Amino acid sequence: MRSPRLMHLVVALAVLLPALPAGAQTQLLEQLPVTHAQTPRGVGIVTPAAPVAPTAKVVDGDISDWTGTGAGYGGTVVHSHGELIYTDHLFDSYGADDGRDARRYRELYGPLRSVAPETYRAEGIFQALAGELGLPVPHDYQAEEHYGNQGFQPAADLLELRVAADADNLYVLARTTTMTDPDDAAVVLLADTRPSPGERGVPFSTGLTTSEGDVAVFLGSHEPRLVDLETGATSPISVAIEPDGYTNSFEAAIPRASLAGSHLRLAAATGLHDGVGAFAIR
Repeated sequence: MRSPRLMHLVVALAVLLPALPAGAQTQLLEQLPVTHAQTPRGVGIVTPAAPVAPTAKVVDGDISDWTGTGAGYGGTVVHSHGELIYTDHLFDSYGADDGRDARRYRELYGPLRSVAPETYRAEGIFQALAGELGLPVPHDYQAEEHYGNQGFQPAADLLELRVAADADNLYVLARTTTMTDPDDAAVVLLADTRPSPGERGVPFSTGLTTSEGDVAVFLGSHEPRLVDLETGATSPISVAIEPDGYTNSFEAAIPRASLAGSHLRLAAATGLHDGVGAFAIR
């Protein structure tokens, strides 16, 4: 019955710690097994490499002209051979949170983390209680061993996102971990190219809103297109999808004239494809 006691400990700490003097907080946390100082993470070493001329990109499904080397670590971004390469965390495409994860972090861990960030370890307790140990947990504090509540969708599991450019186009390569058919999944890009006046909806059945993006791009096997969120203007774009082997790629060329502005920031989302030009609503 140790695990229920640990859950009660976390709840008690969330209530007790903010009321204690700073010195007493530190002394208490240094003595508890869950809240001792966290283990320092490893660090990467950056070594300058010889410059390599970027390769010209052709949107044809053959991704051999993307020659940069990614870091190989989830959540990292590197520049290589003229390409910006983001490597995603694998096997994490479980969709959106139903609200419980966010609520648990805010209401239960918030007071703890404000005093001792090391208490992030308590999350593992809740994941184990309902998952591995099968013990009863109040609904609002139930946790899976993953985040998101839509079920694993391998076709929408992003592997990497690459961006390159020439004088005319912004080139994008998105790869997923699993793809057997061009209709399996789709990618939505959101570009922030200029100051945005307010919140607006993102099309393609994403269910998203944005207060910063002003251009949305749909990469899919049907009706790949760019939408200016300010004017509503729509224009087609060139996309090649390659499901064969381990390629699993979406390759696109976006005219730079469509992204005119003083700066460019990109966000990307993957989802199942509805087969007619939008995300599937499940």
